[in-house]
Amino acid sequence: MGLLKDDLKEHIEASNELFREKWISLVHLLHELWPLLLFLALAAGMAIWLARPAPPNHVTIASGPSGSSFELFARQYAEFFRRHGITLETIPSSGSAENIARLLDHKDSVQVAFVQGGVLKPEQAKGLLSLGSIAYQPFWLFHRSSSDRGVIDLETLRTQKFSIGPPGSGTNALALHIMRLNGIPIGPNISQLPLLDGVDALQRGEIDGMLIVDSLDGPGLQTLLHNPSFYLVNFPRAPAYTRQLDFIEAVQLPMGSIDLAKNIPPEDVQLIATTVSLLIDENLHPAIQMLFMQAAAEANGRESFFSQAREFPSYKDPTVRESEIAQRYYKSGPPFLMRYLPFWLAEFIDRMFVLLMPLIAFAYPIIGSMPNFRRKRILRRLQQYYGKLKFLESEVFNHYDPTHRDDYFQRLDALEREVVALEVPHSFAGNYFDLRSDIDFVRQKLSQLGD
Repeated sequence: MGLLKDDLKEHIEASNELFREKWISLVHLLHELWPLLLFLALAAGMAIWLARPAPPNHVTIASGPSGSSFELFARQYAEFFRRHGITLETIPSSGSAENIARLLDHKDSVQVAFVQGGVLKPEQAKGLLSLGSIAYQPFWLFHRSSSDRGVIDLETLRTQKFSIGPPGSGTNALALHIMRLNGIPIGPNISQLPLLDGVDALQRGEIDGMLIVDSLDGPGLQTLLHNPSFYLVNFPRAPAYTRQLDFIEAVQLPMGSIDLAKNIPPEDVQLIATTVSLLIDENLHPAIQMLFMQAAAEANGRESFFSQAREFPSYKDPTVRESEIAQRYYKSGPPFLMRYLPFWLAEFIDRMFVLLMPLIAFAYPIIGSMPNFRRKRILRRLQQYYGKLKFLESEVFNHYDPTHRDDYFQRLDALEREVVALEVPHSFAGNYFDLRSDIDFVRQKLSQLGD
């Protein structure tokens, strides 16, 4: 037991001594290299100052009219952002035209918006980026039921009462395109009601029909589709519209596909459709852009009535330049860390990685040279003392003057005091004691000269 206690005591003392040596060595290193370390600290501070800022915790998106699919998408995106610790404020709007205006207004808080294809003019795209299209939006033309459905087509817009959506909405913009292509003027029979107001007016019999551009799951649209009092007009020339308007796609609504039991619709219906793009201010933080891509994949990437699984989001409308973040997402998916870590942590690590990698590349050779720098510095100090000793030795043995004997000893003692005060790492102990021995050797020789 006594031997064990002695061994333990020796081990603790040896560990303490090793720790003390390492600590002293570190203190000396910091003392000697502080200008270099200060330079690295300043470089790190400059890199942090120049680095991209942390993403905001509050983002604003312009959705669309009440009861529209835009509103539904915005709610789904807001829930996705909430799960990732970001507040996505949704602001209702009259539709795509208002959304574009708010995006282009730098004083407006809106940074993201849903915009229907065909509404944005190319000259308006400056300062905007596209994260891609997220859904098809068919052009629906509803009319009150008629015993002779064959006569119900676009020509009824010339004489009967129709609503084409409010000015500034995607519905209104596309309706005007379609009417212009068919040579149909805007007469006093045409009203421009908001979506839900138009649905109410149609149900009350105040108008004969209405045009809607919306996704199939839009609440207002579902109301009309399931009401047998309304007839969905067929577009037999749908392929012709795709040749006239480059943002138009031809889609089909098969008979009974809405409700088999009630056979809704009662016949195959050919439709035309545009796409919805997710547009952003070009200054939107890259991490928030990536979060929108993930939100779009979750909310819009599933198979739907008119699209295949993972068909959206995708870059379909080239009117607005594609975001680099969107390009990266389409090529590689979300960043590796964002797949497995909370958004705030993944983004922080990614930001620090982007920040620190250039700094590490810059600092690595400097840090790597520190031990060698210190070694050379200590060797240089020892060589300086050897130089002083050699000079004194040469003066004593080549030009010895007995009257300066005391001065020789004083100079030798002063040199030894400097060496004794010199603290060197353990690895230089041999060099250190060699110098002490050589000083002793010169002292002995000097003593012999006086005998």
